Amino acid sequence: MSKKELLVIDILEAPGHIKLVKKLLEILDTSLAVTFISSQRYIDQIGFEKNKALENSMFDYSGRTGFVKAQIQVINAIKTIIKNPSIPIILTGFENISFSLAWKLKNPTYALLHNNLEKSGLSRFFLFNISKNIQFIAFEEYIVSYMDQKGLKGHYLPHPLQIEAKRGKQTILNTEQFIFAPHINVHSNFFKELSGFAIKNQLKLYIRSDSQDNMPEHIIAKPYFNDYETLLWHAAFVALNISYNYRVSGIFYEAMMLNKIIIFAEASYRFTKEMAIQYPENVCINNLDAIKNMKPDNTKFLLKHADTTLLNHLLKIIYEQNINPR
Repeated sequence: MSKKELLVIDILEAPGHIKLVKKLLEILDTSLAVTFISSQRYIDQIGFEKNKALENSMFDYSGRTGFVKAQIQVINAIKTIIKNPSIPIILTGFENISFSLAWKLKNPTYALLHNNLEKSGLSRFFLFNISKNIQFIAFEEYIVSYMDQKGLKGHYLPHPLQIEAKRGKQTILNTEQFIFAPHINVHSNFFKELSGFAIKNQLKLYIRSDSQDNMPEHIIAKPYFNDYETLLWHAAFVALNISYNYRVSGIFYEAMMLNKIIIFAEASYRFTKEMAIQYPENVCINNLDAIKNMKPDNTKFLLKHADTTLLNHLLKIIYEQNINPR
């Protein structure tokens, strides 16, 4: 029997989603007949052979209003190439206003949430006026609970792990004496405390910052890290200063996969609180003295985010079953 068909559609072309989309397609392609729809240039970056390409120019825009208009144009183009209304669709992300106004396809549609719930004003208004036929996929169960409270139909999917574990467990454990802080406010008290901790413990501190002037010797500051994955692999600690409530951090999941000790700046945000509860062996909230005695253990995390677990979640969401739907 032939595999069931599934359309995976990307309308955002987000550079930060490339690894996520690749992994999602890889997992789904093992059991379903997947076709990927996006711009030609994004398809080229993803590298998925079974595809339908839209013209790159449709995705080009200038300014916020231009982005919304371009998204409506892309959605309208997608309507013209989808002929079978029974094939399910996974949408890898969307902009609230354009999606609410333009997405009128009758296909069963499951849309991944990123920062959509963090929006305010008009954007948030349109999110809650999206057709009730659309079902949403969130990467944490507490976010699904929040959506249920707000009247949005949500499903939980563990976040795909985006770094390939090519180097084996030995390399993961072979950490070097530095802290990697890819997201940090250099004017915050947290940065000052982290810098002091690094000096006290003879650690280097790698930070992303547009300004490299007047930095102490122990701080390596760059506006962009071309060796991001290498630094993440070898860091002794990963420090994150993120202010998320109902969105997730891809960097956090990557650090958890590599069994890092993760230092959050503060506990006032929901994502930070939830991760500290779920993974106390790996997560520390602004208590630098405690991290020296922590023994990280990501066993539970790896089981929760395994490819087979993700596939079963997806099949259950789309087909209400946990088996290969061939």
